[in-house]
Amino acid sequence: MKNMDVSNESLILQFRVEGGDIVVLDIGHLELPSDISLAFKRAILAHLGHTALSTKRQAFLALKKFSVFLIEERLELIRPLPKNILHSFRDWLVINYKVHAAKNTMLMVTSLLAWCRRNVPGILHKETGFIVPRIFVPLPMKQKTIDGDALKNILSACYAEIEVVEANIAFGKRLFAGEVRDSDERRKASYLLQLLDQGCGDIPEYAVCRKNRKNIRLVDEFGGIVKLNKLLWLSSECVFPFYLAILIQTSGNPEAILRLEQDCISPHPLRNDLENLKWEKGRSRKEQRVDFPTGKKWSSPSIIRLLMELTASSRLRCAEWEQKYLFLTRCRGGTFGRFGLSNLNLQLHSFIKRNQLPQFTLRSLRASGAVAHHRAGGSMESAKSRLNHMSLGTTAIYTDTDDLAEKHDQVIRKFQGELVRISLRKPSQDTQTFLIADAVTNGADTVFGFRCKDPYNGIASGSKPGSLCKQFMKCATCPGALIPLDDVKTAARLLDAYEALNVARARATTEGWWQRYKALYESTYLILQNELIPAIDKKVKERALTLSNSALIPWIE
Repeated sequence: MKNMDVSNESLILQFRVEGGDIVVLDIGHLELPSDISLAFKRAILAHLGHTALSTKRQAFLALKKFSVFLIEERLELIRPLPKNILHSFRDWLVINYKVHAAKNTMLMVTSLLAWCRRNVPGILHKETGFIVPRIFVPLPMKQKTIDGDALKNILSACYAEIEVVEANIAFGKRLFAGEVRDSDERRKASYLLQLLDQGCGDIPEYAVCRKNRKNIRLVDEFGGIVKLNKLLWLSSECVFPFYLAILIQTSGNPEAILRLEQDCISPHPLRNDLENLKWEKGRSRKEQRVDFPTGKKWSSPSIIRLLMELTASSRLRCAEWEQKYLFLTRCRGGTFGRFGLSNLNLQLHSFIKRNQLPQFTLRSLRASGAVAHHRAGGSMESAKSRLNHMSLGTTAIYTDTDDLAEKHDQVIRKFQGELVRISLRKPSQDTQTFLIADAVTNGADTVFGFRCKDPYNGIASGSKPGSLCKQFMKCATCPGALIPLDDVKTAARLLDAYEALNVARARATTEGWWQRYKALYESTYLILQNELIPAIDKKVKERALTLSNSALIPWIE
């Protein structure tokens, strides 16, 4: 929303949205006395003026319900309104509306009336009670999800259609430029130029072509008007697989992803092998962000760059305010503009049908992404990070821990077995000696002096069996870490690691990369400082200092 134009002498609220259109909210339709109507108008402007237009509409609809309540209960003329007005309104909502609608309306009206009590004297009683019994809403059911194999099939269908779209545009460009390879292409190129000339730079509509038999023959050479247009412009059907692939890869909200803009890609602030895809979630006005590896053909940033290249000519034909958006199409009637929200479900149905895919919804893809990242990362934090949620409670709506219970039980049983095996050793054998021998035989040295039982075992969160552990550089909190503190070599590595981290800690605060240091290294530093170094025997520490070799620790940055 760019600006708003409000008349102070009426009950009309006018908001100018992108494209120059005016949206009108008429507070006079509430059919309330002017004093309370003007108070509501001021409340919307002052309390919700910074919010999205959809939020202001929700407020207007909530006030309409409140006005019906006042009129039905014959309270609209009473000043101030009774001090129990909110309690009465709550009871009325519960009787007349479903719980979700009642709760949302109650929250909105309460916030607006609270503003009125502070800023418009005489409307509400000074002792109005704002502590109202909650309207309890049933816990949301876990959203239906699509399994990993089905998601891969959907993405494969997207990539296949994208390649066809790219090939069609490339073919049309060659014909238009006269770069023909045989006589058949030469004839088609000639026909294409004739049609564009007749249509003044565009393909004539079929009704126009029917008036000329020659035009009909030219169109039939290309398989019809629809296929002919696909050689020059991207229709909604052509753009949809681009949109769907990006939606799946980002696990974003369908409406928010549809509003992606051209400048949505930016370099990663710390790593050259990653780049950011960012967008704004309309309802919360919160920036969403997902990292992707650079140089991957089918990563979202690569798909976006390809789409921008294919829609470059269409962009110039759109309205100026629409040109910044990513998903642009050629609409019916030869006009160009943004991919419409109302067209999404139609294109989804068509996409599923022509690719013979099982039925799914666009909203189920977000929940499916949450489950996939939860399982792959071994932690709900992975899903929370991917979905850009503020709390794990919100993420739990999309995924829960039930699917990881078996994996957790396996880890517990494995280490219970380790304890039993150690306890059955002969009494003469020293348990610590056994652990050290076992680590030497099967383990691996890690960066900061810890000994990992098996870095390919998939024990740590986010790791997969058979692949090198993703936490191999920060093992201080890993259940697979073996730390024999009476081993001089291990103690020497721990002391070297502590010193290197101490130096890096000081550098981070002065060189401006403290946040990165804190995220990557601080947990290891604190465990070394508070738990491990103090536990090393004095004599072991003295011998370890003679073996110190800081060159074994990589440069930390």
